[in-house]
Amino acid sequence: MTPKRSSQKALDLAILLMASARDTIGPFLSVYLKANYNYDSLSIGIAIASSNFFGLISQIPAGALIDKIKNKKIIVQLSLLTTAFSLLIILKEKFLSFIVLANGLIGFTTGILTPTVSAISLGIVGSEKFANRIGRNETLLHIGNVVATLLAAIIAFYLGNQSIFYFIACLSIASIYSIHRIKNQDIDYELSRGGIKKDINNKEVDIKLLDSLKNRHIINLFVTFFIFHFANAALLPDIGQKLSDGKSHLSSVYMSSCIIISQLVMIPVAILTSRYIQRIGLKKLFIIGFFALPIRAILFSLTNSPILLICFQGLDGISAGVFGVTSTVMIANAIAGSGRFNFILGCASSIIGLGATVSNIVSGYLIKSYGYNRNFVYLAIIGIIGIIYAQIFIKEDNINH
Repeated sequence: MTPKRSSQKALDLAILLMASARDTIGPFLSVYLKANYNYDSLSIGIAIASSNFFGLISQIPAGALIDKIKNKKIIVQLSLLTTAFSLLIILKEKFLSFIVLANGLIGFTTGILTPTVSAISLGIVGSEKFANRIGRNETLLHIGNVVATLLAAIIAFYLGNQSIFYFIACLSIASIYSIHRIKNQDIDYELSRGGIKKDINNKEVDIKLLDSLKNRHIINLFVTFFIFHFANAALLPDIGQKLSDGKSHLSSVYMSSCIIISQLVMIPVAILTSRYIQRIGLKKLFIIGFFALPIRAILFSLTNSPILLICFQGLDGISAGVFGVTSTVMIANAIAGSGRFNFILGCASSIIGLGATVSNIVSGYLIKSYGYNRNFVYLAIIGIIGIIYAQIFIKEDNINH
């Protein structure tokens, strides 16, 4: 096995292990607070939103820092260690202030994982193979989520909801070792920050942070990402609450089922998206994925059947699966040669976090004031607005090269 091949395998395993830490804490926290402490929807929304809010604080400066730091592995390892520690705090404290602080700390650190892992991936494979590598990363994340969620459901059934958080903490610690096995020399520093343009004298062209943000194509992507997550982020926690009303003994089973079905759909979607980018185009694929979001929200408003609601959640596999691949590649293409890839990716993560924060808070208010079904209709309308914006303002030539 070649050295780079060995590092890619270590990265594969790390992504599998860290999947649950990145994606499943929020939904399970929603169920945990509802079933164990009978928190109302607004309090749950605030607790979940704290992760997204604190992520906003960390991701932009972290992105700029990632562009400068050569040893990117240590950033991932510290984030995972902090996640494990924060999960233990959640288990020991039941007061909302402590839950908000601990989950906020998780958001502060795990929000750094996505841009750092993308940077490591880009540094290992280069820009030409980046779309395929991102597709592989997303596929592994979804596989890891399915396996971890299945195990979490079994563990929760026999040992209680709190055992899920111990389980995720253990996976976070295990992924630290796998990251350690990636060789630093296999990560090209210049490639990992998007490459650097050079002038006629072969000197690097230093593009300032603020100048990189003046790229109107990046701004349009940011607006679209915000609307997507405003419409999308609250849907899964909301469905978890709706399913657990009066059925707390089945809450973790229902939530696990929702996560598993969406992740199972995401696996082939991520693979197909990375393979068809060149043939179909990034914008068209992105729009196709976006359409699944408002359709899902509308369907949620039409029934109270647990089986149908869980089945409809499968549409999340299309929207999130496509977004996970196309969004990162669109940013890499739009900002290529600036040396600011991780900074822009950090900004995008903050925009996404802002959208998710607003989504959970607004959705919590809407549910408390108007009920679940009207909340789903409003989120669907927001999603349709996002599709229209993307169709008008995102230009194919600037994000598909």
